[in-house]
Amino acid sequence: MPKKDLSKKKSKSNKKDAELHEQLLRVSADFENFRKRAADERTELREQIKVEIFEKILPLLDNFSRAVGCSPDDQWSRGVCQIFANLENDLTELGLQKIATVGEKFNSQKHEAVMMEKGEQDTVLEELQPGWQVGKRVVRVAKVKVGNGEK
Repeated sequence: MPKKDLSKKKSKSNKKDAELHEQLLRVSADFENFRKRAADERTELREQIKVEIFEKILPLLDNFSRAVGCSPDDQWSRGVCQIFANLENDLTELGLQKIATVGEKFNSQKHEAVMMEKGEQDTVLEELQPGWQVGKRVVRVAKVKVGNGEK
């Protein structure tokens, strides 16, 4: 075989190798993107499930809180208070966080202004119902009293 033919074949082979290598890199990048997207979707799904569960549990937590606030001081009541504290701790460990309110600037994404009163403009003066979030996702906005800027 002449050298020219071998050189052409080698050139074609190198070109084909380069094309296959480029294709391999693209497929590898696509797979890595798919893997990351699937992991993100699983994380988002877990968070959404938590939010749905917490939405169902929050009224129970509110009722517990009201019961603890008006119960007599006896052994049974202290037991109920301890159960309430344990429930709050367990929910916190699962990612449920109370939204900061009193003294904070009003944030319509996290707070619902139910009342306005004399006080510093757009500052939360009192929490009427706690708000909760999981990560950055708000499960329930806090119902608050906000300052109207009058002194």
